[in-house]
Order: sequence, then structure tokens, then C-alpha cells
Amino acid sequence: MTFSGITGLTLSEVKSRKSLGLVNKSIDSYSPSYLRIFLSNILSLINIVIFPLVVSLFLIGLYKEIFAFSTFLIVNTIVSIFDQVRVKRTLDKLKSQFNIKVSVLRESKLTEVSASEVVVGEVIFAKDGDSIVADGKIIQESYLQVDESSLTGESNYLRKFVGEEIKAGSFVVTGWCLYKAENVGKSNYINKLGAEALTFKEKKSKLQKSSDRLIVFLVFASVILSILNFISVDSSRFSQEEKLLSITTIVSLVIPQTLIFLSTLAFTISITKLYRKGVLVQKGGSIEDLSYIDTICFDKTGTITTNKMSIVGAKFWNIEEEEFGRIYSSVSSKLVSVNKTQELINNRYSNHQKLSFSDLSQIPFNSRIKFSLVQARFKDEFRAIILGAWEVIRGSITQALSNEVSEVVERAEHEGFRVLAGIVIFDYLNIPTNVQSFLDLDVPKTDKVCLFFIKEELNFGITEIFEKLKFQGIDVKIISGDSKNSVQRILSKVGIGQGEKVVDLSLENLEEIDVSRYFIFCRAKPEDKLFIVDKLKKLGRKVCMVGDGVNDVLGLKAADVSISLESGTKVAREVSDIVLLKNDFTKINLIFYEGENIIYNLMLSTKLFLLKCLYSIFLAIYFSFLGVPIPLMPNSTLIFSFLGSSAPGYIIVFTRQQVLSPKSFFSEVFRTTIPASIFIALSVIAFYHLGRRIGYEFISINTLIVLVILTLSAVFTIYFIVSSKKINNLLYALTYFHFIMFLGFFQTLLPVASLSDVLSGQFPMNFTNWNKLVLLFGLLAFVAMFGVVFLIIWRPFSLWKLIVVFFCCTIVSVVASVFPFREYYNVINLSWFWYVFLYLTGIFFIYLIFKLKITRS
Repeated sequence: MTFSGITGLTLSEVKSRKSLGLVNKSIDSYSPSYLRIFLSNILSLINIVIFPLVVSLFLIGLYKEIFAFSTFLIVNTIVSIFDQVRVKRTLDKLKSQFNIKVSVLRESKLTEVSASEVVVGEVIFAKDGDSIVADGKIIQESYLQVDESSLTGESNYLRKFVGEEIKAGSFVVTGWCLYKAENVGKSNYINKLGAEALTFKEKKSKLQKSSDRLIVFLVFASVILSILNFISVDSSRFSQEEKLLSITTIVSLVIPQTLIFLSTLAFTISITKLYRKGVLVQKGGSIEDLSYIDTICFDKTGTITTNKMSIVGAKFWNIEEEEFGRIYSSVSSKLVSVNKTQELINNRYSNHQKLSFSDLSQIPFNSRIKFSLVQARFKDEFRAIILGAWEVIRGSITQALSNEVSEVVERAEHEGFRVLAGIVIFDYLNIPTNVQSFLDLDVPKTDKVCLFFIKEELNFGITEIFEKLKFQGIDVKIISGDSKNSVQRILSKVGIGQGEKVVDLSLENLEEIDVSRYFIFCRAKPEDKLFIVDKLKKLGRKVCMVGDGVNDVLGLKAADVSISLESGTKVAREVSDIVLLKNDFTKINLIFYEGENIIYNLMLSTKLFLLKCLYSIFLAIYFSFLGVPIPLMPNSTLIFSFLGSSAPGYIIVFTRQQVLSPKSFFSEVFRTTIPASIFIALSVIAFYHLGRRIGYEFISINTLIVLVILTLSAVFTIYFIVSSKKINNLLYALTYFHFIMFLGFFQTLLPVASLSDVLSGQFPMNFTNWNKLVLLFGLLAFVAMFGVVFLIIWRPFSLWKLIVVFFCCTIVSVVASVFPFREYYNVINLSWFWYVFLYLTGIFFIYLIFKLKITRS
């Protein structure tokens, strides 16, 4: 394409303006800077609260407690930073592949660049379906119509001419234009509409916002409970050091340090999984919304049918097809915004004789007016061709012929064909500047009529997609611009829609019908799609819209979640939350499956963390009431915190299953965690008083409570997982319980021997009693079991793999045998009675869980 007299900027001018900062830099709402990631993790609310405690512990010389208490916090912060950096790099890479591209005129050549590289004074080319990326003035245009609904709220398409302003945020509906960028980046109109556009604001889902509020509440609760405990503890009986350790324990237990990172991790996993399977998530917050979607709206074209069409026949009245073909072929190269149907007409008459003409004028097709018009002077006579929907142009056909043509149209549509109607006018038509409907034209009656019968390729795989959506509890709506007969016939061919209610919007008042009752909406205009989506939302529905064209943009913007196709128009892709790569509709079900799983898994993980927070709150209140420090050392809590909540929480976010997410996330979480936390708190209180009655010292009571909480945490974790149907096998549940309990037990029993014994050569021969011998063999058996499992997973088997596993198991066994676990965690060996008692108690509770499960089922 050439543009007379316009060359655009030179490369040196572009470089100069970039150096001055006159670039179209936009605010990235989804990708913070590396500095922001670093600072937000280092200066998080949790770290700010915990840091004074660490300083206090340092001042009184409790270095071991600082190391144990801070290690997990530091590791969690570092892992969170690295993960967010990895996510940023991944998303930035995806954006570089799918970011907004624009065509700019530089040194008389059209060049495609990123929208962020546009500079002030740039000459930009935009055609139908392209977004306007900067404010500017039109310097050339051809039948340009733009949609400014996102700026003004008005849904009319506006005709624009040379010299008029064009604003960022609008998009081209028909025609093309060259415009000169005047305001870019923060200076353009759409960014000035709201001050929030000028500052970074991370897009968060409702769940993330609710989780943030919960975490803030728990942080402040930990501070208040710590102050309460510090004031309540009797200073005459307990030292300042003991009081400080008590509030450190409260803070470490009540604040869910890992939950924040786990939430981010869960969303990241889903985004990555979907991309690998051909789905690009452009707005991460939309993943949560997917789990609440109960209605999905499809356009017929591209879903029920593919985008492949062919003309299978044509019929003409009072004009020869040859004459029609000569007229159309002559002007076809000058048509703008040619849609797929017009391309079929172009191809049909491409070899016909081309006549010379002048005074060309046209109205490009758009889905609102549902017709196109082209008019030209051939020698001394004007000829006009109007193509469009039969319902639109039938009023311009003579009455005698109208009924006959209508019968042909009805028969063709009943057979499932799409019908394109046309009329030819042998006269001059006065075309208004801004046509909004066919009624704006003064078209004389004519008997020169033609019909084209178009066959669409059916998408038989859509039936399975709809069935899966129905199984997932999602109501399907089909919104089409085609006639009622045509849509119904096509649906019957692919085996869907039988017995479903259909409404023809050209015959009904959309405001008066109950949109929730209908399956198919025919003769829909773009504003009808918007109205249907809005009305469904007002009825309490959560709506997903799937579309790929300019006519779908209003509906896509209004929907709770919007999905577009990779081959869709640029503006449709840009406004959508999710893009189906390679236009693969079979991934629709996968998207909802992933959305439901992320919420369900987060709910389970939140239960585990909130369980610990709630029983810790109850314990803090109780022991403050008694006027004593909480009988747990900060180091000791790491045993059940990691094994009871963090480790299973990490595993859960990676699992996937067929689920239906709860409609109320936190009500479901609190419904199960409050009773469980009360049970654990009462159990801890009972064992505390039992230990006191037996005459145990503080460190023994501390160890006993650690083992009690570990046992009950493992039991309730299994209960939550079994209730979610992730585990249905008693053997699997017992295997998990054995693993958690033995790992926890070993941390209170090891080391077998001190490092000095090893260095003096007395290990492993210097055993003073059989307990150490049993402990050593138990450790070796535990490590060997892991080695065997790893070899089974690491297939195929080979000798070098056996050697590697044996070497690693040996190193782990030696290190575990001498590492001072008891000193590190501030625990001691208890009587074997407690280990056996708690182990058997846990097995008994797990048996009851499965017994109740079988009884209920």
C-alpha cells in the first residue's frame, strides 16, 4: 500500500525522540519491576512485624533461636522473590510474543513495531480490527468508522474524516486510516480518564484480596495476642527471656508465612500449565473467576461452525449473473473491510470482465447495520450493489417479487445454508455521511435481486465440548447474527440444541425477554451481545464470553471472563482475558477445569494453614488467661508447621482432579477449620496439664505438645484430603501418616551419636543401650525405603543409578545420625510410650475417617 506525499519519520528522528522519552510507554498492570518484587518481599507486612522480635532475641543472646526462627522466614522470602522473578520473565516472554503490534510509516515504508515503541509525531496505519494506540489527527482515511464505546459509553460507530481527532482506546470498525500520534503513553486520553492509570496497581482477584485481608487480620491478631501474653505473664515467676520466647512463638504460629507465597505459586502453576497446553492467560486474576462461571456465551461462527465457507449456489431475478459479475468484479479491488463472506463473492467473480468506472462510493459491512453498499458510475449510468441479510434489504424489493424470494430464502435456511441477499440499483443513491442503519438510505424499490447460498463447515467436535461444559455445571448460550431457521438446522446437524428455546431478536424486544430461558439468540447485533451479557450478570450469573471479531468486543469487555482466538481481530485479542492459541476450542473445558482446581486446591491449602492459625489463637488466649508463657519454643514449632501444613500445602497445589469449586470459599474453609482447631487446642491444653501433673519440666511438655500437634495435624490433613476425594484408599492415607510421623519422631530422637563420638572413632560401636540401636536401624530403614521408591520412579533401572542412590542414602544416613536435631529444635527424647500411643491414636482416627466416609457413601 502506498501513501502519496507522506513519508513518516526517519530512523534518526525516531531515535532522537526515544532519547527524549517521547515514547508510548504504557503502565504495565501485571508485571512489576524487579526492584518492586525485591522490596515488596523484603518489606512485607509479615517481615516488618517479625523483624523487631529477631532484634530482641539477638539483644538477649538467643542466637540459636534466631537461627531456627529466621531460617524458614529467610528461605520463604528468597524462594518467593525467585519465583516472582521467574514468573515475570515468563510473562514478559509471553507478552513479547503476543503484545500489541502496530504498523508505522517510517522512511516511506510500513514497518510493524510494538505499540510501546511508537514516538510522538509517528505516522500510524490502522485498519479494521486494529486498536488506536495514541491520540492523534487523521491525515488520510478511506471509509473510516471507529468505535469509541470504551471512552464515551456510546455504542454507535462514528465516521471519521481527515483532520479529525482520533483517540487511544478506540478501535477501527471499517476502512483504514493514517493518523499522526500527538499524545502518547501517560499523556493520551484514555490514561487521563483515571488517575489510577498513572501508578502501578497490581490486578488481584477477589480471592487474593480476601486472602490479603485475612492475612492482615492474622498479623494484627498476632501482635495483639503477643502484647496480651507479655502483659499477662507473671514477671515474678518468669524471666523476660521466657516472655519474649513466648510472644515469638505466638507470632510465628499465628502468621501464615507460607500462605502468601503458596497463593502466588498456585496461580503461576495454572498459567504455566495452560500455556503449555495452548492457552495464553493475559490477566492472571481471571483464573479465579473461571471457577465461578456458570454461563458461557458463544458466537455460532467459529464454534458450531468453523471459519471455512463455500458458495454452493446462486439465484438471480431480472438480472443476469454475468452482468452482476462484471459490475462486482470491476469494483472489488477498491472495497475496504472485506469480510469472509465478501471474499467468497470476490473469488466467484474474480475472472469476470472488468469495466472502467468513476465516482466510487461505498459503505463497508459491519455487524450492526448488516449490509454493505458499493456504487460507481459506468460510462454515464450509476450502478449500486447492496449485499446483506435478507431481513434488512427485503423492504427495497417490489412486493410482487418479495414473497417469492422469501420462500426461496426459507427453504435454503431450513436446509442449513447461510443466505446472502443482494439487490442491484440502476440509479444514483445519495449516501449520508454517518449511516447507522439501512433505513438511513433512500433506496428505491427494485426487482433486480440475487441470493447466494453459503455452506459452512460444521464443527462436530463441539458436541463433546458442550457436554463437558454441562457436566461442569455451565449453561451454554449461542448468540448468532444469522437467521433462526439457519441456526437451528445447523445445530441439529451437529446434534445439539434439540428441544432448546430459540429467540429471533429481530422479532422480539430484548428488554422484555428472560435471557436465562433461551439457548439460542438469532439476528443479534453487537449491542445485543452486550445487553445479553449484562442482563445475565444482573440475574446473578457469572458470565464468560467467547468471541473473535470486532462485533464481539462489547460483549467481551462486559463479561466476567473473556476468551478470544489467536486468529481473531487484534482488538478482540487485546481486550480478552484469555486467548486460545491455534484457535483450539477443545481447550475450553481445560480452562474451566484448571480454574476450578486452582480454587479448590487453594481452599484445601488455606484450611491447613488456617487450622494452625486458629488453634494458636485459642492457645494464646488460654495461656494468657493462665498468666503463663505458651508452652512451646519457637524452634520446636518448625516440626509441625512444616510437616503439618507447609509440606502438604505445597503438594496439594500441584494436584488436579475433577471438582466443582465451592460458591463460598471462606465459609467452607471456616466451617471445617474452626471445629478442628478447637479440638486440637483442647487436646494441647489437656496434655499440658497432664504433663504438669506427671511432673514434666518445660522442655518435656514442649516436646509432648509438639508430638500431639504433629499427630492431630496429620490426621486432619488426611481428613481434609479424603473429604476432597483426592485420596480414597486407606493404604495411601496410612502411608502418608507413617511418613509424617516417622519424620517428626526422628527430629525429636536424633542424633544417634554426637559428632565428637564420630570424630573419636566411637561411632557406631559405642551404644549404651538398645534404644540407640533401634533408632539407628529405624533411620536406615526409613532412608532405604526412600531409596527404593526413588529407584522405582527413576526408570529404567541401571547399575549407575543404583550406585548414585546408594551413595546419596549413605550420606543422608550419616548426616542425619549426627546432626543435633534435638538441640536445634529444643526438644528431648520422651518415653517410648508417647511415641507408640500417639502413633496408634493417629491410626485409630484415620480408621474412623474412612469408616465414616464409607457409612456416608
